[in-house]
Amino acid sequence: MTRIAAFFAAAAAVLAAAQASDVTPSRAVGQTHSCAAFYPDASRRIWETGDVLIRYDVAADGKIGNISVVRPSGAERLDQAAVACVDNAWRNTPALQDGKPVASPGHEAIVRFSMAPPDTAEAYISRGYARANRGDLDGAVADFSAAIALAPKSAAGYSARAAAYDHLGKRVLARFDYDTAKTLSAATH
Repeated sequence: MTRIAAFFAAAAAVLAAAQASDVTPSRAVGQTHSCAAFYPDASRRIWETGDVLIRYDVAADGKIGNISVVRPSGAERLDQAAVACVDNAWRNTPALQDGKPVASPGHEAIVRFSMAPPDTAEAYISRGYARANRGDLDGAVADFSAAIALAPKSAAGYSARAAAYDHLGKRVLARFDYDTAKTLSAATH
């Protein structure tokens, strides 16, 4: 028998064995795999988002266990929330082999914690401060600039962006924004 013929014979044997055994995979029960209720309030306040890759096993009775983080989000609070969600909220049907429940280890899923983008100048400023506090000054500048675009007569966006520019060492831009904020503040008082 040639190598190619041996390969096809082995492949046919594997296929026949798989077809002989009727396997139904484990599935989520209803909407139990939503983790929105587990999004930490502290993370929402600072606009913290991320994806957590989780690994878990499903027992023959459908219970989920042996939960671990495979790829963290970069925010420990979100990683912990993902594990808590899977442990406390997720429910699965067991896998079935020949009509009988069986354990199915090694499932993986992404738990996504995301928020809609800001839609007001105040929300952009809030997210900008959160980014600045995490050291993302370029992201903060982008958010403060978006706030200015939405509310060009508000001193708050210019003042916040000036501080971010100052921390970035962009003194000329910082001075311009400080002066603009001062002018706008004087005009409203």
